[in-house]
Amino acid sequence: MHGLKDNSHLEMLLDKFKLDPNIGTKQMSLGVKRKLAVVTAFMHDPDILILDEPTSGLDPIMQDVFIDYILEEKKRGKTIFLSSHIFREIDVTCDRIAIIKDGKIVSEFIADDLKNRSDKVYRVTFKDMESYNKFAEMPYQFSSKNPAKLRARVHVEDSNINQFITDITKFDIADLHEFPFTLEDYFMQFYKADRTFEGGEIMSDNIIKIENLTKDYGQGRGIFDISLDVPKGQVFGYVGTNGSGKTTTIRHMMGFVNADSGNVTINGMNAWKDSTQIMNYVSYVPGEIAFPGLATGTDFLKLQAEYLGITDFTYMNHVISLLQLDPTANLKRMSKGMKQKTASFSKYLCCQHDK
Repeated sequence: MHGLKDNSHLEMLLDKFKLDPNIGTKQMSLGVKRKLAVVTAFMHDPDILILDEPTSGLDPIMQDVFIDYILEEKKRGKTIFLSSHIFREIDVTCDRIAIIKDGKIVSEFIADDLKNRSDKVYRVTFKDMESYNKFAEMPYQFSSKNPAKLRARVHVEDSNINQFITDITKFDIADLHEFPFTLEDYFMQFYKADRTFEGGEIMSDNIIKIENLTKDYGQGRGIFDISLDVPKGQVFGYVGTNGSGKTTTIRHMMGFVNADSGNVTINGMNAWKDSTQIMNYVSYVPGEIAFPGLATGTDFLKLQAEYLGITDFTYMNHVISLLQLDPTANLKRMSKGMKQKTASFSKYLCCQHDK
């Protein structure tokens, strides 16, 4: 307890982050565990804060609470080192920013300098594919290209705006929209020259179907009369605050929990009764990663490949390159992000297995 004698600061933190410390740690969701870690770090009112992705697992409401608290601590003169991949969090709170890539600092700058840059990002939407293709071949710095929507985003300096307008008026333009240059735009310059988003036809077959799903843990905890469909080929966003029931729903989908009432089917099979068979089709990456007692990620991946009966490693090597994963790294020394990559990759193996 860092020799705490006055609990007033602790009580303030518990109230600010809406944390009930009486909940058993084994019963806490990932978000609640994250709140507990944040409160534990702040409870003795330190002068220096070193924070490594502190809001990972927090819902958007608590992320805003965290940002407000950091700004309050900043006014009190605290020294804070904040590691994060949430651009808004960095943009709002930080005075200086450094970008690290491959273990090296590739840029360090004053936050206000970036906000005052003369760059602008323009989203141009074209009326026809010919116009889009011709513009996409021009020597501009594109942040994204979307041929499916005949749309591209391009960085333009104020000094080049007249030339840019001259160029786009040569084509059939449906829409032109200006966006402020953001930290994310700057960050992506160091990691990707282009981001391509391709649209596709949405299929109507429901792969996942949840009907009137209910699991009551008492005291208002659980899920109640949940119904939803996920068609084939769709990415379905499931959004909610910590403790709202997102994980409970997923646990039912995976067949880890039997519902009080209602039904979940995946590929037409009952998620509870046919859970073993469903595992042949479903890849699951949990929020909390735990690996068996193996030395490296390679050992873990080989174990997964052997279990799945994979002998052709072409797809495996492709995904390793795509995720920029070093499978030779020691599992115990991997960062949380690297563990997430390794777990995600092991699940991609199932895609090859299913084929």
